[in-house]
Amino acid sequence: MSTNVLVLGAGFGGLELTSRLSETLGTDVSVTLIDKNEAFVFGFNKFDVLFGWKTLEEVRGYYRDIVKPGVAFRHEAVTGIDPDGRRVVTDRGTYDADFLVVALGADYDFAATPGFIEGGSEFYSLDGVSRLREMLPSITRGHVVIAVLGEPFKCPPAPCEAAMLFDNGSPNTANARMSRSAWFRRGAGLSHLLPTGRKPFSTASPNGTSGGLGRRSLLESTP
Repeated sequence: MSTNVLVLGAGFGGLELTSRLSETLGTDVSVTLIDKNEAFVFGFNKFDVLFGWKTLEEVRGYYRDIVKPGVAFRHEAVTGIDPDGRRVVTDRGTYDADFLVVALGADYDFAATPGFIEGGSEFYSLDGVSRLREMLPSITRGHVVIAVLGEPFKCPPAPCEAAMLFDNGSPNTANARMSRSAWFRRGAGLSHLLPTGRKPFSTASPNGTSGGLGRRSLLESTP
């Protein structure tokens, strides 16, 4: 009888573990992978969706298609965990395991910053990306603030990368190749705010004409 391994969470950790178990132990182990989502999306692909280069469906990797042989994927939400008994309850059933691995990651707490839910936007979640994508074509003037609201924060390069892409213009408008200078001549400004006095990654060439954020961009740091 094979060993029963139950892995909760199909992010990088869960996918890597189940892949290695499949490749190294084969039929000696029975692996079940559970996740509340049915597909995996790389973080950098969220910018493809945000700026209109790809649809959300185009960047999804469905778990049913990418799990390794011997790994059974279950699209279910975990509702309870008994670590001593190695038993897991989901919205669809109960699972017992010889080995239980919890790799569920962490949820975002957007309410932790007062006023953010009411007046802010984010591009870390798929729902947030979809909402912001619909909003971008309406940005023709005003000021865009890309702010890191606290530390630690997920994927440190992401805010700088977002600032550079915004800095290059809003590509999913009717003028898809509108340059940064043309966009900002219409009245839109950009700031990238970082906590604790830190500076963003250096991305511009010495003359400030290439490599992302140039000298004309507004880069600020909050105390």
